[in-house]
Amino acid sequence: MKTLVYTLQQKSRIIHKSIGFLLGFILIFSSSLKAQNASIGFSVKTECLYAQATAFSYDTSCQSLSWREGGSTKVLGYGPIFKTKYAQAGGYTLCLKVVDNCKKWDTLICYQFKVTDCPCDTQKISMKTVYDTTTCGKVKFSTPGATNTANSKKYSYSWDFSDGNTSTNGDPAHTFASNGTYKTCVTIKWALNGTNTSCSRTLCETIKVGCYSSKDTTTKDTTNSGGGKDTTNNNDTTGGKDSTNYSKCDWKSRGLKFNAVKNTTTCGKVVFEASNLQDTCVQYKIAMNGVILSEKRAYTHYFTQNGNYKVGLKAYDKCKGCDTTIWTEIGIDCFPKDSTNGGNDSTNGNDSTQVKTCDWSKFDFTYTQSKSNCKRYLIKATTTDSCVTYKMKVVSGNTAIYLETGSAHEFTFPSNG
Repeated sequence: MKTLVYTLQQKSRIIHKSIGFLLGFILIFSSSLKAQNASIGFSVKTECLYAQATAFSYDTSCQSLSWREGGSTKVLGYGPIFKTKYAQAGGYTLCLKVVDNCKKWDTLICYQFKVTDCPCDTQKISMKTVYDTTTCGKVKFSTPGATNTANSKKYSYSWDFSDGNTSTNGDPAHTFASNGTYKTCVTIKWALNGTNTSCSRTLCETIKVGCYSSKDTTTKDTTNSGGGKDTTNNNDTTGGKDSTNYSKCDWKSRGLKFNAVKNTTTCGKVVFEASNLQDTCVQYKIAMNGVILSEKRAYTHYFTQNGNYKVGLKAYDKCKGCDTTIWTEIGIDCFPKDSTNGGNDSTNGNDSTQVKTCDWSKFDFTYTQSKSNCKRYLIKATTTDSCVTYKMKVVSGNTAIYLETGSAHEFTFPSNG
């Protein structure tokens, strides 16, 4: 009898425990089911090799979020937003684990998506360099495979020439000022919707410059008894000292001279001319006030007002690698002065009553956009005159970013603006 009672009591306890376990299982299953059927979830936005997942409809006060790749238990990140970049294109599965610390349940939500290659990763982008054979140190750069067109995504460029100069042009030309080895790099980027950078690539090229002549500081002009001073220019801003090695080029024995001849019929017209050395190795530049007027040995300039002007001639022997500069001064005093001042105008003839001899009302210029590059323009003067000197300058803000002489030019703007 005791045994039977004991058995019944034992069975009763087992039945109660089973019912309790079953009820517990039902409660847990219903909580998990409720969590899975709730509006908690996340969306995935892909662009190029990038993906961004954003969770929605979660309880910030009780629920914690973590991100995992596929069925992995390794946590990639925490929080409602997760960003990542994949190494290659393909299909991926991203999971969000939600843990409710208040109601003591958790669930795992997964989402499958695909990512594609970036345009700048699929194209064969390269860096091309071309040395200019006429100008020492000048190199032209380009990036085949990443050229902007009217119908394609826009690339941006960041050039570093490693000599302190930079550029944002797609195909810049840069002149290195001295001999040396320069590691020039360009970073090419493609922006997603003008905000986040989707991909970029950096290319580098080693540029070697060795065309500049080394100045000989120990060798002076032995043909000049002035102790090495240049007698052709007593007002040499360098102190009259010859910066070139005359034992190498011997400019004086070659008869290099720089002449200025005024026109007797046209006020202000002056012809500047270097003596012709009959040497194809010699290149010339005529400059005034830091601006190059001509790269030929003869140049006609029209001054518009009275004054004293200093004009320089630089001769460079590209075969021997040496140069020299000769300066000349010209005085202009043929323009009318203010008759109310007895002709003794203290402003040196720069009087507002000075007679104007030029009619610029018909002068104009046109600009035409290139069909292959929307940032490249042909800018051309509509009227040409052999008496007129043209200069073109493009200004961005307060900075002149381009300056050159001539009546027609092609110019590529570095960016929108």
